[in-house]
Formats: sequence, C-alpha cells, structure tokens
Amino acid sequence: MPFLCSGLFWIVALMNIWELYTQNTLIDLITKPLLIPLLILYYISHKKRDSAYFLIQFISWIGSLFLIGETPLTTIIGIICFWAAILLYTYVIIQHLDVPFYKNLRNPKRIIPLIIYLIYFILIITHLGPNLKVFLG
Repeated sequence: MPFLCSGLFWIVALMNIWELYTQNTLIDLITKPLLIPLLILYYISHKKRDSAYFLIQFISWIGSLFLIGETPLTTIIGIICFWAAILLYTYVIIQHLDVPFYKNLRNPKRIIPLIIYLIYFILIITHLGPNLKVFLG
C-alpha cells in the first residue's frame, strides 16, 4: 500500500510540475487539491503515525486550496496556512529531538537540512519581497 500511495503521489506531483511548465490551468485545478491528500494516504498506510502530522497536512492542504484562487486575499491566506504548517512542523521536530537543539547543530547530518531550509527561506523571501508591496495596498 505505501508503494501505491507513493506512486500516485509522484504521478500527480509530476503532472503538477508539468502544469507549471505548460501553464495549463485545468491540470493545476485537478492536481493541486490531490497532492496533500495523497501524502496523507501515504502516511496513513504506515504503521507508525502521529496525529500532529494529520493537522499539519490538513493546514497545508487548506493553504494549497487558497493558493488556487488568484486574488491577493486568497494568496495571503494560503501563505499564512503554509507558514503555520512550517511552525507546527518545527514544533513537532523539536519535540522529537533526543538531545538539546544546540547540540544537534554540531552534527553535520542535522545541520545540512537546516542549511537547506534556510536557503529555501531566503530564496522565497527574496523572490516575494518586491511583490509584497502589492498585498499591502
């Protein structure tokens, strides 16, 4: 079952990426709402589960639905939902750490994901920064 859920997710994800390339809005309207429910199915198919992940995925799904709308209000709500999900992910990850956070920063296996996330965050803010003036009025 996990293999099937994973395969369905990757098919839909690749279709969604293809939509970004071809700018076919019909494919976007079909694939975007399916991505996170497929991730939830993949997660459900495993034996070890945490209810916090369901909440995080649900908030992410709501955010992706709001991002389908192209008005400034729906975009802002979608971004807020995604940032809420990121904060919840951070909380869950910190709760599962077996050693204090500052000690994890000394381990290269744990610092690399943090660096990747920080680069991602900086790129997103750099990209959105000039366009945020539109939302402020």
